[in-house]
Amino acid sequence: MVQPERKENTLKRIFVLLALLLLSIALTACDDISDAPDAYGENGHCYYVNDPSEVISLQQAGLCPRSWTPVIMPVYWHSMYYRYYDSPA
Repeated sequence: MVQPERKENTLKRIFVLLALLLLSIALTACDDISDAPDAYGENGHCYYVNDPSEVISLQQAGLCPRSWTPVIMPVYWHSMYYRYYDSPA
């Protein structure tokens, strides 16, 4: 049979662990997604995700130089900035 004091301590520990878990979830959910790349390409290549016409928008916004060539985004680039590209925004 479990002693009342021991049961109370166990319940307190469970409560503290749950509170910490909920706090960490809340703080993670409020994390600002500011992981956008400094540039949207490199070495004369402007990266797009789905369609080369995306590059026109990036160039018009000043995010890629107009002289850069449209190139599909490499996997390593997406891996570096996955939080930005996979964000719901």
